[in-house]
This record gives sequence, C-alpha cells and structure tokens, in this order.
Amino acid sequence: SEIRYHVASRRDNTKLSQENDVFEYNNAEIYSVDVPNIGPAQAIAYDIKALRWAINNAKKIGAQSPIFYILAARIGPFIGHYVKQIHALGGTYFINPDGHEWKRAKWPLPVRKYWKFSERGMIKHADLVIADNRKIEEYVVDTYNQFSPNTTFIAYGT
Repeated sequence: SEIRYHVASRRDNTKLSQENDVFEYNNAEIYSVDVPNIGPAQAIAYDIKALRWAINNAKKIGAQSPIFYILAARIGPFIGHYVKQIHALGGTYFINPDGHEWKRAKWPLPVRKYWKFSERGMIKHADLVIADNRKIEEYVVDTYNQFSPNTTFIAYGT
C-alpha cells in the first residue's frame, strides 16, 4: 500500500480567504489553514481546524489505517472527542509533546496552567507518544504512568 502524507500549514497572510488552499509539495498534500489573529488562542484554533480537516479528508479519500501525528500538546481538553473519530476510522493518534511549554516564562501563569492541563489530555488519549528527547520520554512515563503511555524516542531531526 502507498503511504501518503497530508500536512496542515497555517496560512501566513493577513487577509483570510473564503477557501483554504490545498496543494502538492514534495509528494505531500499541504492544506493551508486560516485562523484569525486571536493571540495565544490562535495556536489552539489552528490545531483544531487542522485536525478536523485531516479527519474529514481521511474519510473522503477512504484512508486505510490513517495516522494522525500532532506536534505540540495544545488541544488536550478537546482531543478525546477527536480521538473517538480517529479510532472509528481505524486510525491511530500520535503526539510529540515537544517539551515543557508549561514551564516557559514567556507565558503568563494562566497560559502555563492551560499548557500543563492540555499536555495531560494529549498524552492520556495518545496511542503513541513520540519524544525527540530521552528526558522528555522519561518525564512522560514518570508523570503520566497512570495512563501507561506507549512511548518511543526518535532523535530530533530524523
């Protein structure tokens, strides 16, 4: 069976269009996601819109055993709803939590609390947690052992 890649990309222009672009790049289908400039919540809106599109696209094309790989842990409070849809398609959900966003001083305290809460949901529902750092993998296993997370380490850049 042929492997096809479908990648969401945030549109970087200031004028939102009525239709999102879908184009081919390096043998991958790229879907441009429009999101309004709503501050830090823009990343959450982007992830949800991208995941909705990916699920609908997998249904439309009849994808066999699709894998939904999400980079960063921003939509934890919502992911359970989407994972049910992913599993109904015969798909799996992978997460790369990316690091300790919830520790970064650049975020105000309420945002850091949200990131930590979101990380928990993303890992709880994951079929596989992919860490690009061995310490992040250890942290996931130790912190979320009640969920018995399935984890793997893939070095950054591979």
